Amino acid sequence: MQKNNHGKKFWVILIFALFLGMSVTSTVVSDKISYVNLLYTPHDPIYINGNDKFTSENGVTGGSGTSNDPFVIEDWEIDASSMDGITIRNVSVFFEIRNCYVHDGGINNDGIVFINVTNGVIEDTVITGNRNGIVFRTQYTGKENSENNSIRHNNITSNTYDGIHFEHTGWGYHRNNIISNNNLSGNGKGIYMIMSADNQILYNNIISNDEIGIQLDMCGGGGENNRIYHNNFINNGDENGQACEWGEPLNHWDDGYPSGGNYWSDYMGVDNFSGPNQDVPGSDGIGDTPYHIPVGQNKDRYPLMEPYGDVPEGVFVKIKGGIGLHITIKNYGNDVITSVNWSITIDGGLIITPRADSGDLGTLASGQSANIALELMGLGLGILTPMPKITVTVTCDEGLSAENTADARIILFFVLIK
Repeated sequence: MQKNNHGKKFWVILIFALFLGMSVTSTVVSDKISYVNLLYTPHDPIYINGNDKFTSENGVTGGSGTSNDPFVIEDWEIDASSMDGITIRNVSVFFEIRNCYVHDGGINNDGIVFINVTNGVIEDTVITGNRNGIVFRTQYTGKENSENNSIRHNNITSNTYDGIHFEHTGWGYHRNNIISNNNLSGNGKGIYMIMSADNQILYNNIISNDEIGIQLDMCGGGGENNRIYHNNFINNGDENGQACEWGEPLNHWDDGYPSGGNYWSDYMGVDNFSGPNQDVPGSDGIGDTPYHIPVGQNKDRYPLMEPYGDVPEGVFVKIKGGIGLHITIKNYGNDVITSVNWSITIDGGLIITPRADSGDLGTLASGQSANIALELMGLGLGILTPMPKITVTVTCDEGLSAENTADARIILFFVLIK
């Protein structure tokens, strides 16, 4: 096509969508908590179906499967971009998954999957950038429930849907599982349980999850007698997003008096009284009025006025695609942070402009977030061209920092002539 004599200009506008498979190396860095710092050994995704499949070929590094000597899957880095990272199915022996790094399942694959599993442990593991972080999945009646498992001391962050997801069962319930001492942040939901009973959710930091901190769903059965206490719910979702229950289940959101319930960053009550009925003059670290759990009728009768244990003060970074690049930076701590500086670098791929950008957000209050939109020009289908690697770094005067690295895939473009 040629220009005409009147000097018409033909503008070619390339519009593309970036769908990001997260490859987060250290989403949260703070003075109180950091990810497990190990030299991981790369390993293909692991699939174990049956007690006799705990073999070295399947990533087992030791143990005999007894309560005193569990099988061990340890120190692996597993890229979940091709399939679910670790799947354990139809297993009743004792085993532990520990000190692993399971990442980049994107929107198609989960991090760790349990199907009809008992006596399993997931601990000290980083699970990030997957569809769901950990899933208790169902298969068929009689072999669909997972019981007596422990999920503890893990960093479960930036997963597209749920940090921990207990699937709907057709018969029986996922029960007697313990979720404790985990950092769950930047997921769609922190924890989602449906038709799950008699589980315990204790001592977790549930921070800045997009939709909600914890959701419990009865759905005609189950969903009852779960115990949820001594967790820190900080800046999850919107004004209705810290926790909720569906179906009027009977769950317990505190440990009675004087042990107390959970810390809620949006609790508006005061602490002028003490005692089981909160009617004795004098403060006791427990709010004088209950915290209502939305949707259902349950309450945390004894909400804590201060976080339970250590809470990671810090900033959180999330990268999203679409038409251009979209960055969300959020202060999930309890204090104001100042001089919040950000920078973006892009390596590889056929990105025309820009290759780097930076800025100063100024001050972010507790729970406040800021969004950055970056217009990109690029060319290619992702499969045929190198994928660009995008890194976002955030610092502030208080010494807290965050970094998120993601691979981008260009899968669509078209030409518009004006």
